[in-house]
Amino acid sequence: MLEISPIFVPPSFIRLLGTLLLGNLGGALGLWSIFGPGKIFATVFPVIAGLTVLMFIIALVRQRPSLVITSDGFTFRKLFGAKSFRWEEIDGPFAVIKIGFSKAVGYKLTQEYRERVGKKPTSQFSGYDDAIGGALKLSSGALALLLNQQRQLHHPQVN
Repeated sequence: MLEISPIFVPPSFIRLLGTLLLGNLGGALGLWSIFGPGKIFATVFPVIAGLTVLMFIIALVRQRPSLVITSDGFTFRKLFGAKSFRWEEIDGPFAVIKIGFSKAVGYKLTQEYRERVGKKPTSQFSGYDDAIGGALKLSSGALALLLNQQRQLHHPQVN
């Protein structure tokens, strides 16, 4: 296998900021519809907004979410925690899928891997076993293309 330096796909500041603003707006509207104006809304919303701003700052400082691609596989680093897979654990190509209102990159895991770790099928990822989503600098389409190219380059036995 070819040994190259890792490819790092960083988070997108604009997408993170958009997620923060839309999330806080949705939270405010939800709290307003449940509690209406008053002391509860005035107390709860600033706490929730403050926590989301704190998570935004943590994401910026830690450079997450992000993706690290190596000759062995890839690691998707979430805000807290990470998921790593080797190329030989991936079954089939990476594809753009819809999850709710957003797009992500879905992938299937080999039967052997699913049995080894006890992963059960889910309908959450449109027929795929897992997905990479979030506020990354690359679009889902560009990310799927990059992952498919790197997998083919470093693990050419796959289709």
